[in-house]
Amino acid sequence: MSVIRWTARIMGLLIIAFVVVLAVGEGRDLDVTALGGIEGTMFLAWLMALIGMAVLWKWEGAGGILTLSGMAAFYVLNFAASGRFPGGPVFPACFLPGVLALICWWRDRRLHNDEHSRAM
Repeated sequence: MSVIRWTARIMGLLIIAFVVVLAVGEGRDLDVTALGGIEGTMFLAWLMALIGMAVLWKWEGAGGILTLSGMAAFYVLNFAASGRFPGGPVFPACFLPGVLALICWWRDRRLHNDEHSRAM
């Protein structure tokens, strides 16, 4: 299970680092306050997914839920705005840290419950 846990963490960290590099590269041209309407909401959904990728380092269940909820909202909003889902490999890959974190959370919870029931 450790491989899955560390894969989720490292993938999330790499995605966050990629976004930070892009944001720094944009520099002063990056003005998220100018985003309005659906673009602003899409940004918030994307930000929620990134926060989830950071949170899953400490709390896998909460981080996985935040990541998947943020990405799902981003996809729904993108579809509502453009009539299609985002293209390319990056956005679908952003679901993976959340899925892997929830697998680890679920497995740990199940093992804990099994140990608790055996102790009784």
